[in-house]
Amino acid sequence: MYGTKRIQGVAYPLQHLNPFTMTVAPQTPGAPSYKVHVRFGSHTFTREWQAADPIDHQVNYNGDIRCFCTTRHGLSAHLPDMIRASANGKVHFSLKDNYLVLTNMPGCTGPYVAFFSMKPSNSNKYDAFMFVQSAHERAVFPKQLPSISMPTLVSKVVRELPIIRPKK
Repeated sequence: MYGTKRIQGVAYPLQHLNPFTMTVAPQTPGAPSYKVHVRFGSHTFTREWQAADPIDHQVNYNGDIRCFCTTRHGLSAHLPDMIRASANGKVHFSLKDNYLVLTNMPGCTGPYVAFFSMKPSNSNKYDAFMFVQSAHERAVFPKQLPSISMPTLVSKVVRELPIIRPKK
C-alpha cells in the first residue's frame, strides 16, 4: 500500500496507486465476467536513480532504488481511470512479453503508456492479477501495434490458453 512521499515539506500522495479490483466483462452474451486485481509498481512514479539525485528523492521499493519523479507522479494520477477504461477496450502487445495501454494527455509530446503483465490468480477472490510495471510519456512511439481486446486477453489468461500475437 502506498502512502505519501514528502520532499522538502511538499506532500506527494500516492494512495491513488493502491490496489483495486475491476470487472472485465466480454460483450458476448452469456460469456463470464472476470475479476481482475490490479497493482501498480514504483516505476509508475519514479525514474532510474542517478548519482547526482538528492537523497530525499530516493524510493526503495523491495530493494529497487529509484528516484521520485514529479512528472511521472503527476501523470500517475490518471492511471487508475486509464486502467479501468481499458477493461472493455483494446490493449496492445509490447515489443517484449507484456502488454500496454496508452492515451494522449495534455502537455505530453507523445502518448502516456502503461506497461503491464497479466497472470491467472490462484485465489478464489480474483480470476486474474494485473501488475502495472511502468507508466511514462513516450515522445516516440510506433503508430500501429498489434492488439487484443482486454476481455479476450483476460479470458485466455484465466483459462491458461495460448495468447498469439497477431501478425502486422
